[in-house]
Amino acid sequence: METTTTVHIQSISQLHQLLQLPKPRHPLVSLTRFEDFPEIKIEQRTRLITDFYQVTLKTECPCKIQYGQSIFDFDEGVMSCFAPRQVSFIDKDFVPAKAGWQLSMHPDFLRNAALGGKIKSYGYFDYAVNEALILSDDEQKTVENIFLQLQKELSLPIDNFSQEVWIANIELMLTYCDRYYNRQLSLVRRSATSF
Repeated sequence: METTTTVHIQSISQLHQLLQLPKPRHPLVSLTRFEDFPEIKIEQRTRLITDFYQVTLKTECPCKIQYGQSIFDFDEGVMSCFAPRQVSFIDKDFVPAKAGWQLSMHPDFLRNAALGGKIKSYGYFDYAVNEALILSDDEQKTVENIFLQLQKELSLPIDNFSQEVWIANIELMLTYCDRYYNRQLSLVRRSATSF
């Protein structure tokens, strides 16, 4: 039987260090491009646990990842959302995304904002969701525009409004995710009842 190693990432800084990326501009939130990741080689099956939320948009990604009880195929225009302390498994044949975005947010970043409580109500952060979010071209453009806005904000000097603007953009993205997941679930239900 193949052995499994565990990697527990407790902070945004530790994530950046592990991925050999520059230090994050903010200790509690990070936005990275998969294009900027170094080559990642997985030596053995890895159990991955992070202590923060992650929202990813993966394109050009012929890989599989086990999340909860499901195996996801990530191809183009696929979003996934992970809550803190959830477990993912990555096999040694894992091929990382060649393009896309990864937003990482520590719960402390959202603590004093309304989104801090609201984020728990988004069902797509739950293991019970048994499929990734497949985006249409228009939906992908909408989400990419929000990622671009977040990137722009994260490149500006931090001021008294920075966190509020970041959280507003993150909440907008999550609201779109909610819409798209509900659309996807409706299509799945309709397909199931048409047989």
